[in-house]
Amino acid sequence: MPILKRITETVEGEEITMEEQVYVVEVSNGGQKYWLKGTIFASAIDRADGFETIDAAAAAIQKAEKFMTPAIRKKLVVKPYGGDLVAA
Repeated sequence: MPILKRITETVEGEEITMEEQVYVVEVSNGGQKYWLKGTIFASAIDRADGFETIDAAAAAIQKAEKFMTPAIRKKLVVKPYGGDLVAA
């Protein structure tokens, strides 16, 4: 699943692609960053699950918590990702 939703609009004859902001769950461990994908962690952000709200990200964390050590649970952070305007 791509983590960004793209919306294409035509404004004054010019096509513009807008990427909506989503939230990702990130953990830094041993100098590396990982992102939540289902109940596992991905090493690339483009493979991570994107969530429309912080509440949806929190629900995903609750599902995945039983597979995590307490040390990893303490390092989880929900961060906004994307939201840029990109010319098509």
